[in-house]
Amino acid sequence: MEPAEAWRYRDYVIRAFNADKPYDRFLLEQIAGDELADYEHAPVLTQEMIDNLVATGFLRLAEDPTGVLDMNLLQNRVT
Repeated sequence: MEPAEAWRYRDYVIRAFNADKPYDRFLLEQIAGDELADYEHAPVLTQEMIDNLVATGFLRLAEDPTGVLDMNLLQNRVT
């Protein structure tokens, strides 16, 4: 999720709190929201499906260090 699109995640969180969504469901959607519904084969995307997809946005809002070239150096692996 691009920072310019972060409002989608913010709005999802607000909707979840306003709907008094159970905390365990809130966490599940953030960790595995893309796996909760078969959105690829659904004839219509519902708001729940969209929310499940947007919920995983928190995973992409942090810096992603997987492209760092020196992350496999010995001193980085043993410290």
